[in-house]
Amino acid sequence: MALASLSMLATTRQYINALAERVRDALDLGGDDFPVDLISYIPNMGGEFVRTDQAAESMIEKVGSDSFRVTVRRGLHRNRERFSIAHELGHLFLHMGYCIDDQKWDAIDPGRDGPMLRFGYSDQEYEAHEFGAALLMPRDAFRVEVARHQKDGALDLKPIAERFGVSVEAARRRGQWLGMFYWGL
Repeated sequence: MALASLSMLATTRQYINALAERVRDALDLGGDDFPVDLISYIPNMGGEFVRTDQAAESMIEKVGSDSFRVTVRRGLHRNRERFSIAHELGHLFLHMGYCIDDQKWDAIDPGRDGPMLRFGYSDQEYEAHEFGAALLMPRDAFRVEVARHQKDGALDLKPIAERFGVSVEAARRRGQWLGMFYWGL
């Protein structure tokens, strides 16, 4: 997993992070209010959120011509659910073109094209992970938290993860992707 994450082009990573910042701005998430409650924003974006007993952890699908549905498996830990939603929103904007690329969005036929599932280790999955991390842990706020919890060269990731409402692993990866942490951390 680490090698594929490292192989993402720097320009792709920059674009994804910039897009996540644009989405944060559009949703008025620019403040210091963490963790982000994405479920409450989905209806404002024109979509719906559903919990089911599905096998897949999460998925996103186009509904009709101008809406979408984020579905997550019931019973996920709230931090895992939050990251899964952010990940699916990454697919929505990056790969489905919602509000970004009308041609790409219009080309999706809800009756023919199935939902995008959180599954595997494709480039699209890594890109959605990057987007999710950037949406939940914006670069500048993340750097501030790291500085607050770094003492004498030691870093405690747990309060950073708690601040953003993500797992310690997600916080670790974010720091690695931003070039702040060694990949061996």
